[in-house]
Amino acid sequence: MSYTATAHDPDGDDVTILVENKPAWVVEQPRNGDTSAIVLEIVRPQGPPESHEIKLRATDSRGAQAEFTLTIEVVVPPEAPQETPGENGVGAASNDSTEPPTEEPVPTEEPVPTEEPVPTQPSDASEPPPSEQPGE
Repeated sequence: MSYTATAHDPDGDDVTILVENKPAWVVEQPRNGDTSAIVLEIVRPQGPPESHEIKLRATDSRGAQAEFTLTIEVVVPPEAPQETPGENGVGAASNDSTEPPTEEPVPTEEPVPTEEPVPTQPSDASEPPPSEQPGE
């Protein structure tokens, strides 16, 4: 997280921002050499929750000053929910449905053959069956 502070002088004088009472977990970085702007990089410290006040003081080239107090509230982040590993060790599966799972047909790439009636030859009454043919 970062906080950017800038100061402007109504007379156009040069302004310098100083940071007072800065804890070690706040890093001060001037913006591109501009002393009238500063970036505070805030890295959450380990430990219990705390409140910390940082004072920013802007001073112009004639000695006029303005102060601003920045209060930082450090909180402990909530713990991520813990998952109980499932049978495969990845995570528990859940199904909010009360209906049993249904199996749906899986489409195949090839058509499934179906039984079709085998066409029969029409019988020709003019021809005798092979066992009754003459000459045999």
